[in-house]
Amino acid sequence: MSVLRDFLHNISRIFYELGIYREKIFINPLIIFLISLVLTIFSATFNMIMIWILSLIYSMIMIVIYRPHIKILRDIYILLFFLAVVPGTPLLFFEIDKQSITYDPLNINSIERFIMFLSRVLIAPTPFIVTIISLGWPVVSKELMKIPGLKKYIIYINMFLMLVRKISRTMIFMLAAREARIVRRDRKYIWRILTSAVGDMILQTNYFSRNTYNAYKSRCIREC
Repeated sequence: MSVLRDFLHNISRIFYELGIYREKIFINPLIIFLISLVLTIFSATFNMIMIWILSLIYSMIMIVIYRPHIKILRDIYILLFFLAVVPGTPLLFFEIDKQSITYDPLNINSIERFIMFLSRVLIAPTPFIVTIISLGWPVVSKELMKIPGLKKYIIYINMFLMLVRKISRTMIFMLAAREARIVRRDRKYIWRILTSAVGDMILQTNYFSRNTYNAYKSRCIREC
């Protein structure tokens, strides 16, 4: 349970960092955001090392200029690495084509496939992640709201980010309260506690989201 609590704490910390408003912005945030978005799309679509290098250079320049919190970036990439390794491990043993899957045990080709997959997953979102962490989502969302037709969707994204942070913190408190009441260290008993915590969290999520949406709608002068 402590591992899950630490994971939720890191999630809450990441979303808290996203919500910080950065004041020292040297270039139009919308231009920086669009550049990072284009680099991310190209890096994810095309399997070209030059585009990956360009994305890394751009990200390093952003880090040097705006100096985001390295610990936050580290936590994000630990999560990304885990999400990349789990689905990418079969590439070490199988060759996956469009029409068939053939058994290809560990060799140079399989290792190359795995490294390319891992590199794409880790490098492709780097410009976007570094830009959002460096500028802060409030700065980016403020500029995106100026684009006609996007304001409503940006508000929904803002509410989602706020809810994730709120829900993760609530889940941390719920897990801590349940862990403090554990009498015996039985695995079946702990799983039962986690199940009840998940059920309560679903109810809390529904409660938070409904109240947030109602508060937003009640403050709308025009149609939202």
